[in-house]
Amino acid sequence: SRGTAAGRAVLDGGLAHIPDVREDREYAVGAVATVATYRSLIAVPMLREGLPIGVITVLRPKPGPFSPSQIALLETFADQAVIAIENVRLFEAEQQRTRELSESLEQQTATSEVLRVISSSPSELDPVFQTILAKATELCAANFGMLALYEDGAFRSVAMHNVPAAFA
Repeated sequence: SRGTAAGRAVLDGGLAHIPDVREDREYAVGAVATVATYRSLIAVPMLREGLPIGVITVLRPKPGPFSPSQIALLETFADQAVIAIENVRLFEAEQQRTRELSESLEQQTATSEVLRVISSSPSELDPVFQTILAKATELCAANFGMLALYEDGAFRSVAMHNVPAAFA
């Protein structure tokens, strides 16, 4: 709301400067100002593509306007904060994309290895099952895995990978 400096900065998309909270009719949190012992404040929005993503608010105990150089400095800091936030967002997006590409490459490599085993062992299932299970366990970051076939209403274990002896 316009009852706070931060609210005004967001709503207006610009600087909210209150030289004396006791004289500002719209300022709705005067009791807070009394308890926190401030009289003047300034709120500068942090804008990304014209939209507010945050606010820097600075408060002083004495009434009076902030100087043009102080205002310019706060606006510069707000711009720098937006740049830092955007840099982190871009970095995280790039890291996510890298993780996705790495995972995709791992999956393609595993699939290729399984296909290689299938083609090299056309008459044997055991090496195929072992390779599939090993790759599946690895790609899923699992401790161990098992592969079973369902035949005649029951499961028959045909491959195990890193299964603890007690579990096996």
